[in-house]
Amino acid sequence: MSITAKGLIGLVAAMAVVSSLAQAADDGARTVCRQVVEDRKTVYAIVESARMQQARARNGGTVAGLMVDEGGQVQGGQKLAAIGDPKLVLQIQSLEAKTQSLRAERAQAEIDLGRIQ
Repeated sequence: MSITAKGLIGLVAAMAVVSSLAQAADDGARTVCRQVVEDRKTVYAIVESARMQQARARNGGTVAGLMVDEGGQVQGGQKLAAIGDPKLVLQIQSLEAKTQSLRAERAQAEIDLGRIQ
């Protein structure tokens, strides 16, 4: 195995570093120096205004009308907009028909009860 001049210089340098570390460990002396460490991390956040809040509707649909002006002040519980949904109209009609049917069944039950008595 042959050692080149470059390899020999590297080996001597490594030995010098190890020797200085061993000596520092024996002396117990350490050198402390102040340095700036760059520590940057990406942080994702949503910044919301303290004066503006998002309004959410319980039911989906299309805004049929606004009850307030843009930028105007509102109070808690105040109606802001009317939402229209064609599906809701069909549900209301279905429930009204079911109510009529139940009323008719009740009337028929009362007639049958009257016959029995």
